[in-house]
Amino acid sequence: MIILQPHHARLVSSAIRRCDEIADEMRSVERRATSANFTIGEELRRVRNESDLSLREVARRMVLSPSHLSNLEKGYRRWDRSLIARFREAVGKHWIKGQ
Repeated sequence: MIILQPHHARLVSSAIRRCDEIADEMRSVERRATSANFTIGEELRRVRNESDLSLREVARRMVLSPSHLSNLEKGYRRWDRSLIARFREAVGKHWIKGQ
């Protein structure tokens, strides 16, 4: 067992509290990012369904596995510009507002 001087104990306690605060902030950012990816995925799933295309067919056209596309739609994976461009090409229409 290590015995700390009172001033060292306060420093350690303060450092632990700050680490906990940082961990909470990181979890909050992660939740927001996951939520944003889920929102994008939900919208793209809606577009895919409106296009009457199966997940398997769109995944094939995007050269992805169906499970990868499913994970994108569920927000478990992140969309990037190239994936969105491949999705647009796969569903065969310009579905983004203003285009």
